[in-house]
This record gives sequence, structure tokens and C-alpha cells, in this order.
Amino acid sequence: MTEKKIPRDTEAVQRLIQLARSASPGAPLYVIAIAAISNVASALLQAPDIRHNIVVIWLGGNAVGWLLHPDAMLNQVIPAPRLDNQGAWHTAPDRHPVTYVRFVERNIILRDFFTRWAAQQG
Repeated sequence: MTEKKIPRDTEAVQRLIQLARSASPGAPLYVIAIAAISNVASALLQAPDIRHNIVVIWLGGNAVGWLLHPDAMLNQVIPAPRLDNQGAWHTAPDRHPVTYVRFVERNIILRDFFTRWAAQQG
């Protein structure tokens, strides 16, 4: 990603879009992002229609996460934050909702992820 929020078009971004479009809200694509979330951000900017078909688990240092398992975390649903040009986060009521996470019981989420993955493998 650039400072001007121009998405990069990489193989990883295209693969994320392809996989997310083949998923559904009832059977979402789980994406576990470690550190920088540039590929996920680029995929969402290029194909905003995929946002309902993915669950992003971001293991970065920021406390904003898009997690759907309600028993796994202490959370609240807020409008998606927007980063301004000065580097400050602001909420905007017109943005899609995200779950703001203060604590994650990651074993529950990862168990669900691996159970679904194993079921798809046959």
C-alpha cells in the first residue's frame, strides 16, 4: 500500500480476492495475517464485495480485529475506523461494522479454523 491508499496488485492480492469470492458469509474464508496487513487491505480496496465473505485474524500490534466468534473475545461492534492523514484513527458512522477486540481467546478461533479446514480436506 502507498501513502495515497493505492492498492498493490500482486499474486497474493489476486488469490485473496479469488478465494474470498468463492466463499460466502455462511462459510467464510479465514485469513490469518501476521504483521503488515497490506495484502488484505489491497484486496479489500480492489474488491470491496469480498468483505462479507472473509474473517480476518490480524496478529499485528493494533487492537482492531475483524473476528466473528462471539465467545472468543471481549468486544464491541463499532463502525470501521478510518486513518486520517495525520495518522490518527477516527470512527465514521457510514463505515461498515467491525469488531473491536480487547482480548482474544485465540485457541477457540484457531480450533474453529482448523476444524473447518479439516472438513474441507475430506
